[in-house]
Amino acid sequence: DSQVNIHGHRIELGEIEYYLQQHSDIHQAVVTQDHNSRQLVGYIQLQTNSHHHNEFDQLEISIFDPIERTNFKLARHGVKRQYIDETSFVLTKPELTERLINSYYQRKTYRQFMNDIVEKSDIEHLLTKCYSNKKNTEHISED
Repeated sequence: DSQVNIHGHRIELGEIEYYLQQHSDIHQAVVTQDHNSRQLVGYIQLQTNSHHHNEFDQLEISIFDPIERTNFKLARHGVKRQYIDETSFVLTKPELTERLINSYYQRKTYRQFMNDIVEKSDIEHLLTKCYSNKKNTEHISED
């Protein structure tokens, strides 16, 4: 079994080795799990005609160049997507419902951890007050 479990994700070591070997400067690659640090360790053998071959005389090397590191793209199996691809957005105002009002007040600030239900009468009072202030402002500006 060439699968390992790191931080709750099953990782296929052969797949990582395959993608490492797709790099033009790498001849062979072996990936193992370091059981002490719970990290993956990759050992690579450079091509004899690699432009990096004469730079290193060690058996183990690391790729520090960020451009080369980003060239190793692995599929992210088992990881939830963090975004939703939207093709269109609704530009109309949502209908003011009790559920919408409650959800707004439940998440209005990260400092509050209470899920108090806001009474509809309180919201209606606030909306009426805001609307009347707006009318008074418009009335003053017309004069």
